[in-house]
Amino acid sequence: MATFHQFRLLIVLILASIAPIDAFQPAFSRRRHTTRRSLPLRSSTTPPLRAADLALSIPSLLVLNKPSPTSQVTSEGLAKDILETQDAIGSEDGLVLREALKVKRYLLLCCLLKESEEAYYRVASFLAESEVYDFERWDAPNVQEFGLLRKKSGERDSYYSEYSPPPRTNVREITRVVDDLTLTKDSNLSKRNDKMSALDGVLLTIFRKVVGEETKSGTGTTPSMEGLVEQGRNFMIKTNEESHSSSPSTADERQTQMVRSTLRRLMGPIKPIYRLFMGGIVPAKVAVTLQKEDWKNKQVFEGGLFYAPFLTSLVTPLFFQWLVGPARTSRRKDGTRGGVVVEKCRFLEISNCKGLCLNICKKPAEEFFKEELGVGLYVQPNFATHECHWNWGVEPPEGGVKEDESWPKGCMEGCVDRKKVAAVVARQERVNDNDDNTETI
Repeated sequence: MATFHQFRLLIVLILASIAPIDAFQPAFSRRRHTTRRSLPLRSSTTPPLRAADLALSIPSLLVLNKPSPTSQVTSEGLAKDILETQDAIGSEDGLVLREALKVKRYLLLCCLLKESEEAYYRVASFLAESEVYDFERWDAPNVQEFGLLRKKSGERDSYYSEYSPPPRTNVREITRVVDDLTLTKDSNLSKRNDKMSALDGVLLTIFRKVVGEETKSGTGTTPSMEGLVEQGRNFMIKTNEESHSSSPSTADERQTQMVRSTLRRLMGPIKPIYRLFMGGIVPAKVAVTLQKEDWKNKQVFEGGLFYAPFLTSLVTPLFFQWLVGPARTSRRKDGTRGGVVVEKCRFLEISNCKGLCLNICKKPAEEFFKEELGVGLYVQPNFATHECHWNWGVEPPEGGVKEDESWPKGCMEGCVDRKKVAAVVARQERVNDNDDNTETI
């Protein structure tokens, strides 16, 4: 998380300012107590970093977000610097310099992600899988393309201990055909079972009440998140049954519009404020006051203001944990700020339904931010891990999920809704065929 690292760096620099001069002796000249497996990386001519160079380069990395002056601006040079920095972390006994080296490692990984996505995932997954290095998966700026690793019992995130997917698993490739339906394997991860706080419960109750009003079906009797999933499932079946087209597109659109209307009501007065200060959209009243009719609801900067993705990513984990579970900020796949990763989505874990994920969450959220708030959003759920990555300032593929390589084929194996929806669609097809035959006669 970028803000956490910035805060840690501030503490480091304060301590460094009062530390004795000999505390900054060359760290890379010390004997290293760790070993690493070789990586197929070309050698770099970058000289070993000194602690003095490090102290000078960290502020420039933080402010300018560029490689340090002692690093080559190539993927090979950055990878070498990252591994050398990781070695120095293991051999450094001083708290001040060790924390500074961790910040240095994080920022170098960000630079490598910008330079070469392939090189970044190769280096980051190597560090995460290594049993020698002290490097957790969440220490990486972006974790989209390498899997969850086994954790020792009692450690944080121990609920992932039952399954370790290989790095860069493409869930679209894990498919089989049953009853003429292409199916994707369910997640093998154990249930997270987060306990919701009292505040989370209140917010969820309010949300469910608004959803019940929008769907005109009430909240039902099932409590908590399971009840919300049931509301979404019942509305999905209802819209498919009421659709008079053989294509489910009409039903999908009704589900999307229901969620957009719900979000619009929940945001209330926050929506015009966000549109102005994040989306850069001129309010109609302001345009009338200035006598500029052509300025009404006009977006000054396409895609929103430059800081909108980053600031949105900061507040999202605070305000939406009650709905999706614990989340944290991350870097987008281009290495820039503006991303959020949901550690294990409650809604996706309970529903295990691709249609609900698409029409009740992904699609309406993307459309709502783009069309009503003026900031682009790309939501990427991972059906193998139930993680979900939200990337503001990024446009989803133009062709929708059909052009999205991260989207799985067919239904999930354990989805309880696929046969219901298939039966509804088949029944509508028969009705349409009978109508056509009647017209012919």
